[in-house]
Formats: sequence, structure tokens, C-alpha cells
Amino acid sequence: MDAEAPSTLQGLITEVLKNQYKYFLSEREMQRLILWEISANSPLMKSIHNARESNGQAMLEMTDPHFKDKKVNFRAIAALLVGGIYYTILHTQFNGGMFCDLDISTQEGQNEMLTAIEEIVGWAFKD
Repeated sequence: MDAEAPSTLQGLITEVLKNQYKYFLSEREMQRLILWEISANSPLMKSIHNARESNGQAMLEMTDPHFKDKKVNFRAIAALLVGGIYYTILHTQFNGGMFCDLDISTQEGQNEMLTAIEEIVGWAFKD
């Protein structure tokens, strides 16, 4: 990816995160795997986590040139977005109800979450 094309990189990162949200929302087995990963000390889950981190690292390295010498730490923003995706979905799928007055069991609530992902990534690249 060309470091001089942040709008293209921004679009790629946005789509990856939005697709992660959609996938995680629809895949109950993946939800259970993440619950297992964060709640048990398991060599298998650690190896899966490390593999996922390695894949994510490659994507984050693509953002490094854009954020070099800027006050935005995109890795921290990405961590909060990914953690937020996991937590809001797990919370609402396993406990039901609303989260911050959003019902992500509805298309409207899901669209609000996807829009927020796009806005946050956009703010990071704009700053």
C-alpha cells in the first residue's frame, strides 16, 4: 500500500473493522471462542490469539508511515475499536438488552455502530 494514499488506507482499515464487526455479530462460534480466549488460560487460545495478532500487526504496520510524527496513536485507537467491537457484541448477545441506548439486534443499531467505526477511523486519519 502506498504510504502517500491515506484515504485509500483509511478506507481499507475502515472496511476491515466494519467487516470484523459484521462477522463477529453473525458468528456465534467465534463469539464463544473469544469468550474462551479471554476467560481461560489455554495454550490453544494463546496460539490462536498470537496468530490473530500477527495478522493484525501486518495491517497496523501499513498505518505506521501515515501516523509517524503525529500525535495520534492509531494502534491504541485500533485496540479500543477491536475491544469495543468484541465487548458490545458479547455483552448484547449473551446478556441481551441495550448498550449505551443502542439495540444492536436491530439493523438501525448495527448501522449506528458501523457509522461510528467509520467516523472514528476518519477522525484519526484527519488529525
